[in-house]
Amino acid sequence: MHLLVYDTLTKADYTFIKEKMQDYQTPIGMLVELKEYEGFTFQAFWEDIKIGFNSYNKFKKIAIVTDKHIKALIKTADFLTPGLDFKVFLQTERAEAIHWIENK
Repeated sequence: MHLLVYDTLTKADYTFIKEKMQDYQTPIGMLVELKEYEGFTFQAFWEDIKIGFNSYNKFKKIAIVTDKHIKALIKTADFLTPGLDFKVFLQTERAEAIHWIENK
């Protein structure tokens, strides 16, 4: 699954993710590209927590490609969803992110 986010991550982005997750019966890899990332809304944060607790087992890996420093955000997500691999890549490392998702 590929999610491209410009500016701010919103509840609508998580609604899209939840709808698309229904299409998959086995855990999937996900590529999240954050372009000109400015943060997320409170509603998006709440949806992230709900997905993290209820559906994190639907994902095997999540690669986040960004030009911003978001390590604290990833550490929080990693803490809330044990057993799920998160990894952050720079925009220049997009190909590496895709390779990481596709390989065990």
